[in-house]
Amino acid sequence: MNVPFRAARRLVAIFLLISLLVFPSCGKKDDGSQSATANSSQSPQQTANSTANQTEFPSLNDEAIEIAKKDFAAHWSTYGDSLISRVKRPGFKEGNDWGEDFFIQRKNVSAEARPDQMTQADQLNGVEWKGSVLFVESAEREFFLRDRQPLLGAVEKSGWSDWKSPPDELMYGRGFWKLSLTKRNGNWSVSPQDVDESAFVTVQCDPNGKQPFDPQEEIKHRASSPGGIRIASITPAGTDLVIGIGAGDCLVAVSNFDDDREGTAGKPRIGDYQNINWEKLAGLGANVLLLQYAQDRVPPYIQQKCADLGIRTVNLKLDTIDEIAQGMMTLADVIGRPQQGRTAAAALRARLDAVRLRVAGQQRVRALVVTNDQSFALAGPGEFLDELLHIAGGQNAAESLGKPYPEVDREMIMSLAPDVVIRLVPDGDRKPQVVRQGDRIWESLPDLPAVKNRRVYVLSEWYGELPGFRVGELAEKFADILHPETAGPNANPALRK
Repeated sequence: MNVPFRAARRLVAIFLLISLLVFPSCGKKDDGSQSATANSSQSPQQTANSTANQTEFPSLNDEAIEIAKKDFAAHWSTYGDSLISRVKRPGFKEGNDWGEDFFIQRKNVSAEARPDQMTQADQLNGVEWKGSVLFVESAEREFFLRDRQPLLGAVEKSGWSDWKSPPDELMYGRGFWKLSLTKRNGNWSVSPQDVDESAFVTVQCDPNGKQPFDPQEEIKHRASSPGGIRIASITPAGTDLVIGIGAGDCLVAVSNFDDDREGTAGKPRIGDYQNINWEKLAGLGANVLLLQYAQDRVPPYIQQKCADLGIRTVNLKLDTIDEIAQGMMTLADVIGRPQQGRTAAAALRARLDAVRLRVAGQQRVRALVVTNDQSFALAGPGEFLDELLHIAGGQNAAESLGKPYPEVDREMIMSLAPDVVIRLVPDGDRKPQVVRQGDRIWESLPDLPAVKNRRVYVLSEWYGELPGFRVGELAEKFADILHPETAGPNANPALRK
């Protein structure tokens, strides 16, 4: 039994000798691997070829940093000894604020290259360098556009925070921005690591830091640039104001109730006060949503959903002419074109003043403005239709009712005894059956002064009930009806005496 055993031992020895002669690098590889593991300060490439890479590797480090800086520069702007960026993407969370615009300023930013350990497979696949570049800072501060309540801690006021030391990032250990890079066969590839790059955008600022950086001015600048502000509206009056002040280029979606006309034709419809298509709204990239609710009646779910999507809500109060003019200026400020709002508001007031001057000295006419024939819904005191009636030389017969939009019965209509009835039937020319139905209702009141004297009128303009840009035109039409003797050559001939 010893003979076969000795023969087997000889065969094994011969096999090992042949292996060492044929594969002389096997043992060296093991030693090298152990060395690389034991001393992590040595690069993997130094392990593979120490002499050659001692001179080459630092240049690859520098090259990696330069490549990373080019990608980094797309998101940050130089400002003196610091960098500034704006965070704007919906879904980015700071405390409990989702999608809110805020700015970050970081001092003395530098970059560090951190190569990864190379493997034999990397070398076989043409990888020359792989690793990451980490950007670090000495201090940072933030600018918030409004007060915010973090999940933990006290309320943080709007404006710039105090400078603070960079936090210890749990993800990186240090640094605030990390990019992964690979150089393969002479070509570099860059991918963000644990950072949502699209959340950060460059800003307009003085690179030398000579002028104080003003985030509010930056917002106005971006808003006035193409694609800056994208407005969706679920209020036809708000839609009309946006178009009227010359900002129709910012309008990306309108409500289901908007009339199909110049400025709205072909625009996506996103819903109404009761039902908003949030998926469509987000897909359109809207960042402003126009509303028209009572100031304390905005549904919480709308506010929350807009916050989640990073959409700013602008709730317009448009009950009076002053509020309509203010709405023009508010919207112009939102889009960063304040002069357009002031110009539009001044033009509206001038047009209304011209109507006042035209009917000055005329005896006021007792009149009713009716917004629904079926329910006898009237324009009462304290709202824009009432104001337009007075500007046009009328006296609101419903003033004594004390409500902005009262609904009354036939007996009350008879007791109010208007000399003129103005029926507002938006798009009435396309709804002849609605107009005829209303005609029959008023004809059933033959003893009403307005009916008896054939002074019941229908205004079918689409903007007839809108507290929007065309209230000046509506005042002129009211004046044509109430005081046809003052009507100009462009008035409806049937209204002239």
